[in-house]
Amino acid sequence: MQTLRKLQVVQMRRGFEDLKIANLVPSPTRSLRDLNVVAVERETWLAARADITELVEVSEELILGWGLGGLSGSAGAHFVEQRQWVMGQVSASGKKFWMMGGEPRHPSRWHQYLSDRYDRTAGGDIEERIMERLLGSVD
Repeated sequence: MQTLRKLQVVQMRRGFEDLKIANLVPSPTRSLRDLNVVAVERETWLAARADITELVEVSEELILGWGLGGLSGSAGAHFVEQRQWVMGQVSASGKKFWMMGGEPRHPSRWHQYLSDRYDRTAGGDIEERIMERLLGSVD
């Protein structure tokens, strides 16, 4: 729910008509622990590529936010391969993309990155902070 709310802020503020989500693995999980179990097989990651490819093709702009890591073993290795593949697809598309603070932080963690304790924003409500630190590929 946090993820969707944060993305809807961007959708509203940027005036995006639609909001569609594609996951790096076909089934979203509740935690990295769960993902480490579910995503040990390469085929699991490969199964998501058709949806990702389609989303890149039909989108005018993209928000990248899969998280910065935390997976281990074979799931971690597949994660590295998948994110490199996604970045290749996005780069080849030539489309503008957005990331929180210039990195693909997961939207459910944006509030931590934007916290007052780090002085990364000028302040304001969460919507203002999101828009201040959401950096585009051609800003």
